[in-house]
Amino acid sequence: MFATDDGAVFRHHDIAELHAVLSGFDLGDERRIDVVTMNGHRSQAVQLPARKP
Repeated sequence: MFATDDGAVFRHHDIAELHAVLSGFDLGDERRIDVVTMNGHRSQAVQLPARKP
């Protein structure tokens, strides 16, 4: 977890943690995308839409 100077808070989780946290939700199609971090590093992100049943 880290915060930026303007107050934004970021948390990094692996996909298993996300699935566990969202276990009570209906999950949409998981999409993994390549991104560039705020420091210019390449990383992979996931978009995981969730809806309350």
